[in-house]
Amino acid sequence: MVRAQNVLLWICFFTLSFTSKAAHLVGGEISYECTGGGNYEVTLRIYRDCAGGGAGFDGSITIMVFDAITNATVKSISGVTHGNVQNVPLNLGDPCLTVPAGLCIEYTEYVASVNLPSSPNGYVITYQRCCRNSSISNIPTPGNWGNTYTINVPPNDPCANAPSFANTPPVVICLNEPLSIDASATDIDGDSLYYEFCEILHGGAPNNPAPTPGPPPYQKIPFNAPQTFDNPIPSSPQITIDPNTGLITGEANLLGQYVVGICVSSYKNGTFETTVRRDFQFNVSSCVRNVVSDMVTQAEDSSLYCAGRTITFTNQSSANATTLFWDFGDTTSVNDTSWSMSPTYTFPRPGIYNVTLIANPGTSCSDTVVEVFEVYEDPELEWGILSGSVCFKVQEIYFGAIGINIPRNPTFEWYFGGNPAPNITYFQGAFPPAITWPLPGKYPVTVVMKSSTCVDSIVDTIEIVRFNQVVDAGPDQIIYEGENATMDASGGVRYRWYADHPVYFSDYTDPNTLTRPVEDTTKYYVEVTTADGCEGIDSLLIIKVPPNWPNPDYSDLQNVITPNGDGLNDYLVIEEITRGRSVKFILINRWGTEVYHEDQYDGQWHGQSDGGDPLPDGTYYYIIQEGVNVIFKAPVTIIRNGD
Repeated sequence: MVRAQNVLLWICFFTLSFTSKAAHLVGGEISYECTGGGNYEVTLRIYRDCAGGGAGFDGSITIMVFDAITNATVKSISGVTHGNVQNVPLNLGDPCLTVPAGLCIEYTEYVASVNLPSSPNGYVITYQRCCRNSSISNIPTPGNWGNTYTINVPPNDPCANAPSFANTPPVVICLNEPLSIDASATDIDGDSLYYEFCEILHGGAPNNPAPTPGPPPYQKIPFNAPQTFDNPIPSSPQITIDPNTGLITGEANLLGQYVVGICVSSYKNGTFETTVRRDFQFNVSSCVRNVVSDMVTQAEDSSLYCAGRTITFTNQSSANATTLFWDFGDTTSVNDTSWSMSPTYTFPRPGIYNVTLIANPGTSCSDTVVEVFEVYEDPELEWGILSGSVCFKVQEIYFGAIGINIPRNPTFEWYFGGNPAPNITYFQGAFPPAITWPLPGKYPVTVVMKSSTCVDSIVDTIEIVRFNQVVDAGPDQIIYEGENATMDASGGVRYRWYADHPVYFSDYTDPNTLTRPVEDTTKYYVEVTTADGCEGIDSLLIIKVPPNWPNPDYSDLQNVITPNGDGLNDYLVIEEITRGRSVKFILINRWGTEVYHEDQYDGQWHGQSDGGDPLPDGTYYYIIQEGVNVIFKAPVTIIRNGD
């Protein structure tokens, strides 16, 4: 939802003019920490304008150390490289404001180690670099001025530490907005700290931008009247710094770029030690106050009407809305509030509720929106088969939309998918005509429900099957050569027999047909049709043995082994066949692959493969050969883990 109310939008017709030389230094500071034994870790932080496309930070620099009284050179620390480059946040402290695009400030740190024995004179540590942005408003000919970053180590220093600024400065100060910049510092020695605006120092020149730093004294940069170093930015009320906390307050009232010196001095037991000077360029710019409280409504997302009594709310307030407070309008509860960005609330009953969202509550730029939500019970939409069958040869399927908590006066749209497509692919209405697919398979069916309060849909799959009925072809059989087998199929009203080898049938449509196989082992199939037109399929095995074969009754022959070591049925013993004979035993799996054989079978097979590994549980087929003649074939099942 786009809302204009409660939005303070103010933009002045002024644009900061950045020249092609804008990618210059915009600030820096230098500090140190004593690590013991006169060893100091010096940290130089440099800020640069990264929006102008100029050169990056120097790869390495030289930092000089001078005697604080004689100005004699003490140390030259060369080849100091910098660490990671990081961006400075454009605006801090006020979530109501959006700063203009196109500003970019980044910083990096150069860290050097140096040994400085305690000296009665003390030391001066310095780095110099040119140049500044030529668009700075409060100093004359700003592009000709460079930068000196310097700090003193006090006389007879007992290995003390300098203060260190706690925060990066904000790049943008918003025009005519109350200012609150935390320029405080920390001091690990616990010294007293004093804050003030201070002079900024010159170093380097356009024709010598990276000089070897020289000794003090250093030239102070003048300010354009009426601005001074302690009143550097046009403002009303005047921008000042609290000497005890470092908090900068006031209101800038003129667009432009302004360089400011911020100094923090440390005192130990009332005695001055050192000063850290931050030299930094601030941009005073027109900002947009645009905090907008907003949420996704049911008018925008109709699925919220279908969410039931538990609704997840979606915040779409402006990006500056960093804190949110929700009130769900449930008058029966005192716990109907949330501070979450995307809360979920369960209402006690269906009804109409006024939901309130406050962005940035308690701040000067907070915004509030109230939206009406109509809460209903959760609809549970489904589709069902009212008549017809998923059997491929029957079908003529009549679908219907069903469910509970369906809104009043809904409309329905149906989508019937698949490749190949059914006779009807789209229908409007609650009850489509009969649907039929041209091939067995799985097909998607979608129904979409629409009402004045809700849109919902359900997608599910229907499977059209060919053989889905449970039918029985009868048991496997062993017959003598020259005999007929009598079939015993059941489960339907129509039957059709066939086999994997040539056979003779008395009537292939008779469930009790007579058949005579040609091969020793033949697999028979029967397709059965039920009274309602559905189909099933089953199979059996018929094994033909010689006329003088002993005891061809299949029921008397062992067909299961349980090789679990209990002494019962661990081995396949078929002495009815093997007694008095020298026979070869061949075992094949269901895919016809030989997995075991014995040239002289002695009744010692107990479910192992040719390699001696246990075969998986299941049904296998064995072949008995006497010489070159196959005299018997039969199935055998391995069961190790049966209950």
